[in-house]
Amino acid sequence: MAKISVLMGVYNKSARLKESINSVLNQSFKDFELILINDGSSDHSGEICDIFAKKESRIKVYHQSNKGVSYTRNRAINLSNSEFISFLDADDTYESDFLEKMIKKINISDSDVCYCGHNYVSSRKTKARFNFKTGSILVDYLKNKCTPNTNSWLIRKAFIFKHNIKFQEDLNFGEDMLFFSEILLNSKNTVCVNEYLTNYFLNITNSLSENSIEKITLDLLWLNLLKEKVILNPNIHFSLKKKAILTINNYRIPGSIIYRFNKNFNELLKINLMEHYYLIHFKHLNNFSFVNGVRSLKLYYYKFKFIIKFYYHRFKEEI
Repeated sequence: MAKISVLMGVYNKSARLKESINSVLNQSFKDFELILINDGSSDHSGEICDIFAKKESRIKVYHQSNKGVSYTRNRAINLSNSEFISFLDADDTYESDFLEKMIKKINISDSDVCYCGHNYVSSRKTKARFNFKTGSILVDYLKNKCTPNTNSWLIRKAFIFKHNIKFQEDLNFGEDMLFFSEILLNSKNTVCVNEYLTNYFLNITNSLSENSIEKITLDLLWLNLLKEKVILNPNIHFSLKKKAILTINNYRIPGSIIYRFNKNFNELLKINLMEHYYLIHFKHLNNFSFVNGVRSLKLYYYKFKFIIKFYYHRFKEEI
């Protein structure tokens, strides 16, 4: 049995797949297995996986028809044969000492959950902005003060099974945030390596999709599922439940709406749907309150900016 399983779902990632796999094989810590699940790719991703597996005994490859990222990650967890798991998207990379530093930290602290910082990579590499927090960090995670990337975790597999934590297979957006929120909901001793050990490669197409107005509905879906999990968890103190629900209702949900309203304002005006969306989400906007310091002030500015623009254009139409 390997100490760590690195889990990689693969779907049409042939352009960067070799670099991602090599970033695992080049780790200074060697006691790992790499599980590659080809999720019905139509490019050469499956062939690339098979070529690597023939050369490296620590690589295990599975092929399936397209099932989606959540099903694939859940299957990878179940197939893993190790004490700890980590995830890596098939177009991102690890720094060469990622596994070594993460396993050292988690062993010293006797924790179930460890994370590190990540870099954003486009034309250049820049460090993500967040605070390194330890202990019970769910509320900081929901407030965007400490938001490790999907690739930046090391988690004890027994902890995942003990709390029956899975990726929600009927979600196609926010499934990773929901999964890691549930991890942090149950972890009282989360630790971190205060370094930037993973690389997230920015994709312009994905960035545009993230900002679409339809993502409001998808955000509401995973956030409401999380609220249900927070409320129903019998092992969580009431004060943490209260803070988490308040953060979701008064910061995360209004923030999702305000941000995307501003990003899509002109387009919604063109198709005469701005008032429609505003009325649908008016209740959520009114829940906004200053629960997150400077971030709430910034959000209030964007809310004020949106409302001024909205009523200005409405007034223009009436005259």
